Amino acid sequence: WLFVQMDWASLKEEMKDVTRGKAFGEIFDPNAQGLDIKDETLIPGVAIFSRRAGPLAGWTGSLDLSNIKPDRKRACLILETGVNNKWKYAAFDKTKENIAESEAWESAKESVGGLHFLAIQDNPDADVCSGIWLLLDRPLPKV
Repeated sequence: WLFVQMDWASLKEEMKDVTRGKAFGEIFDPNAQGLDIKDETLIPGVAIFSRRAGPLAGWTGSLDLSNIKPDRKRACLILETGVNNKWKYAAFDKTKENIAESEAWESAKESVGGLHFLAIQDNPDADVCSGIWLLLDRPLPKV
């Protein structure tokens, strides 16, 4: 897996396969959520690579994805689902470089109002994604 980023125009193009039913995923219009996202805005994401991308995307599609956060203390990605479920999704070596990269990714996510994505594909050179989810990290409302 890798931390990645994609401009909004390219990401919208990738997400068309979800609306056509050719890929698993969930998408939404971030501008309808009050975000001001332009075509050239870079959106941070996480790309997962697996020879079993199709089944992994299918399983991921069964979850109510809400957010991905790096956990620098445990050196892993946390996948948040539903209201209160958290999964240790992917690990990374706890090096200064990887910690810095996870901090930069989280900062990039904050700079676009919490917008980010998860992409699952066969390999880094694949032309299509088996699944793509647009996610939004936002605080829960105070009750």
